[in-house]
Amino acid sequence: MDITQLKKTEPDLEDVPDQRLQFFDLYINSGDARSAWIAAGYSTSNAGKAMSLIRDNWRVIEKMIRTRIGTHVPMALNGIIQLAQEAKQESVRLKALQDILSRAGYDGVMKIEHTDKAADELNNSELEQELQKLLKRSNDEYNKELH
Repeated sequence: MDITQLKKTEPDLEDVPDQRLQFFDLYINSGDARSAWIAAGYSTSNAGKAMSLIRDNWRVIEKMIRTRIGTHVPMALNGIIQLAQEAKQESVRLKALQDILSRAGYDGVMKIEHTDKAADELNNSELEQELQKLLKRSNDEYNKELH
């Protein structure tokens, strides 16, 4: 990751030293704190500080991960679309299509639970709510007929 570009796109990282960002970037790539520490130019004698630096700066690392993932979103979306169009297995195509619809906000079917209660099973508040719903529905239907 280009540290200069990262600082331009993430202004709150501007005060983080370049060497530290380089260390975090190498750590994100490898998952190996010690080798990332050394590769970033820190001394091998204090490599034990690597994990505490990671722990103390987890928000910075999280932001760097989100930034990196964000740059791959178009590629991932294109891959999902390609699977939806070209996958050999119908189950894979279906899953890809469902994923596309879900990301567009068209999630699964909404389930509405409907229960019937006799009027004498409702308290006064529930009866009032039901009456208000019925009056609203009646007014809406009446207004439709007028227009």
